Amino acid sequence: MVKFYSVQIKDHVEVDESEVEVVTMENGRKAAKAEVVRDGKTLKLFKFLSEEDAQRLSGASE
Repeated sequence: MVKFYSVQIKDHVEVDESEVEVVTMENGRKAAKAEVVRDGKTLKLFKFLSEEDAQRLSGASE
């Protein structure tokens, strides 16, 4: 599980690792991106990742 913070609902949201996409930003830093539906709202979640988390999540999605 990956823990995000949603500014829209002002609460922490846990998302299964299989639903998380690892993206590389323009500056080369890795980030996690997910989209979930919670209480009828579609939440677009984004989180910067450490190198260890990026490697772990990249391996899980392959």
